[in-house]
Amino acid sequence: LEAAAAGRPTVATRVGGIPDAIEDGRSGILVDPEEPDRMSEAIVRLLRDDQARLALGQYAQNRVREQFGWDSIIRRYEELFKSMTESK
Repeated sequence: LEAAAAGRPTVATRVGGIPDAIEDGRSGILVDPEEPDRMSEAIVRLLRDDQARLALGQYAQNRVREQFGWDSIIRRYEELFKSMTESK
Protein backbone atom coordinates (compact mmCIF):
# COMPACT_ATOMS: atom_id res chain seq x y z
CA LEU A 1 0.00 0.00 0.00
CA GLU A 2 2.92 2.34 0.67
CA ALA A 3 4.24 1.84 -2.86
CA ALA A 4 0.77 2.47 -4.27
CA ALA A 5 0.41 5.65 -2.22
CA ALA A 6 3.65 6.83 -3.82
CA GLY A 7 2.28 6.05 -7.29
CA ARG A 8 4.43 2.98 -7.81
CA PRO A 9 3.16 -0.35 -9.13
CA THR A 10 4.08 -3.44 -7.16
CA VAL A 11 5.26 -6.86 -8.24
CA ALA A 12 4.46 -9.46 -5.61
CA THR A 13 3.33 -13.03 -5.05
CA ARG A 14 -0.22 -14.27 -4.61
CA VAL A 15 0.02 -15.12 -0.92
CA GLY A 16 -1.77 -14.00 2.22
CA GLY A 17 -3.43 -10.62 2.01
CA ILE A 18 -1.33 -9.35 -0.89
CA PRO A 19 -4.05 -9.97 -3.52
CA ASP A 20 -6.35 -7.73 -1.45
CA ALA A 21 -3.86 -4.88 -1.72
CA ILE A 22 -2.81 -5.35 -5.36
CA GLU A 23 -5.17 -5.71 -8.30
CA ASP A 24 -3.30 -7.87 -10.79
CA GLY A 25 -2.76 -6.02 -14.04
CA ARG A 26 -4.30 -2.81 -12.70
CA SER A 27 -2.24 -1.62 -9.72
CA GLY A 28 0.60 -4.07 -10.02
CA ILE A 29 1.51 -7.56 -11.11
CA LEU A 30 0.91 -10.72 -9.08
CA VAL A 31 2.81 -13.94 -9.71
CA ASP A 32 2.56 -17.40 -8.22
CA PRO A 33 5.08 -17.96 -5.44
CA GLU A 34 6.25 -21.16 -7.11
CA GLU A 35 7.37 -19.21 -10.20
CA PRO A 36 10.24 -16.88 -9.19
CA ASP A 37 11.23 -16.37 -12.84
CA ARG A 38 7.85 -14.73 -13.45
CA MET A 39 8.63 -12.15 -10.79
CA SER A 40 11.89 -11.12 -12.42
CA GLU A 41 10.18 -11.04 -15.83
CA ALA A 42 7.45 -8.76 -14.48
CA ILE A 43 9.99 -6.41 -12.90
CA VAL A 44 12.01 -6.18 -16.10
CA ARG A 45 8.82 -5.62 -18.11
CA LEU A 46 7.84 -2.67 -15.93
CA LEU A 47 11.34 -1.21 -16.03
CA ARG A 48 11.28 -1.32 -19.83
CA ASP A 49 7.70 -0.12 -20.36
CA ASP A 50 7.35 3.43 -19.03
CA GLN A 51 3.74 3.74 -20.16
CA ALA A 52 2.60 0.55 -18.40
CA ARG A 53 4.57 1.39 -15.26
CA LEU A 54 3.09 4.89 -15.06
CA ALA A 55 -0.46 3.68 -15.77
CA LEU A 56 -0.28 0.97 -13.11
CA GLY A 57 1.24 3.41 -10.64
CA GLN A 58 -1.44 6.05 -11.24
CA TYR A 59 -4.24 3.53 -10.86
CA ALA A 60 -2.59 2.16 -7.70
CA GLN A 61 -2.30 5.64 -6.20
CA ASN A 62 -5.93 6.50 -6.93
CA ARG A 63 -7.12 3.14 -5.58
CA VAL A 64 -5.18 3.39 -2.33
CA ARG A 65 -6.51 6.89 -1.71
CA GLU A 66 -10.11 5.84 -2.39
CA GLN A 67 -10.13 2.49 -0.59
CA PHE A 68 -7.45 2.76 2.07
CA GLY A 69 -7.27 6.48 2.88
CA TRP A 70 -8.37 7.73 6.29
CA ASP A 71 -11.59 9.22 4.90
CA SER A 72 -12.59 5.81 3.61
CA ILE A 73 -11.56 4.01 6.79
CA ILE A 74 -13.48 6.46 8.99
CA ARG A 75 -16.57 6.14 6.78
CA ARG A 76 -16.46 2.33 7.07
CA TYR A 77 -16.11 2.51 10.86
CA GLU A 78 -19.03 4.94 11.08
CA GLU A 79 -21.15 2.57 8.97
CA LEU A 80 -20.14 -0.37 11.16
CA PHE A 81 -20.95 1.45 14.40
CA LYS A 82 -24.24 2.67 13.00
CA SER A 83 -25.24 -0.84 11.96
CA MET A 84 -24.37 -2.15 15.42
CA THR A 85 -26.58 0.41 17.17
CA GLU A 86 -29.47 -0.09 14.73
CA SER A 87 -29.58 -3.86 15.20
CA LYS A 88 -30.22 -3.63 18.97
